[in-house]
Amino acid sequence: RENAGESVLDEIVKKEEIDNLHKAINMLDEREKIVIIMRYGIGCDAASLEEVAVKIGKTKERVRQIQRTAESKLGKLMLDFW
Repeated sequence: RENAGESVLDEIVKKEEIDNLHKAINMLDEREKIVIIMRYGIGCDAASLEEVAVKIGKTKERVRQIQRTAESKLGKLMLDFW
């Protein structure tokens, strides 16, 4: 019985974390959002730097920089939710 309770609690926490991540992603600027969604395969297959670069019309290095900036922002936003 205890394990079942822990499992339900774990599922609730997991769902809340996913909801918070979606909220945080939606707070990014459009280009950062596209890069994160494509690179991590959120709702789609994960894309390479090259594929993202073609999609947004930037170099692979620029995509890498945008990704790092977006990841940093996401980390700070997620901390704010907790």
